[in-house]
Amino acid sequence: MLRTFHAGRNVAEEIAALNKRIGEAVAALDYANVAALSAEADALKNAEDAQPSWSATPSGQTMGQHFATVDAEGQQPTSRRLASSLRSSTAR
Repeated sequence: MLRTFHAGRNVAEEIAALNKRIGEAVAALDYANVAALSAEADALKNAEDAQPSWSATPSGQTMGQHFATVDAEGQQPTSRRLASSLRSSTAR
């Protein structure tokens, strides 16, 4: 199985970013861009947030076949890889 991550969507963050860009366009006296950005923000008002998710797609390989193709780090249990990545990120 191939696992694919789908990033979530935070509409409030997108609208806040658009509002910032609208403010920058007003400061630059770019009123055509203000209108376009405002229309984009209006369209987002009715959009729904989406939670991050994973999906699985058949790869045509068994778990053993896939395991044989990954390096030693990839063969470690997920919890061990996660702990290792957390240690390396906090050491910086």
